[in-house]
Amino acid sequence: MVKIVAQNRRARYDYEILDTVEAGLMLTGQEVKSCRNGNANLAGSYVSFLHGKPVLKGMKIAAYQFASGLESYDPGRDRPLLLSKADVQRLQSASDEKGITIIPLE
Repeated sequence: MVKIVAQNRRARYDYEILDTVEAGLMLTGQEVKSCRNGNANLAGSYVSFLHGKPVLKGMKIAAYQFASGLESYDPGRDRPLLLSKADVQRLQSASDEKGITIIPLE
């Protein structure tokens, strides 16, 4: 069973949920440790497509306090999503519709 490290609780109140898809995130080592410590924030984040690939924008992961190279770390960087090709095509066609926003829930 996968442990949930961050939730977007306001999303269920602010948006109508039409469909859910499970996806992975491409993280660095220090981001994984920081998420396990509970330093991830999904509020205000959304999915966008860059060159046909889905990326999560606006997610904040605080820097891991024991990591080296903290001066070059960007807590709000775009993080690629790991999805099957069919899911990517389905989400991209859904995001092209007017009024549809793809947001992370957990």
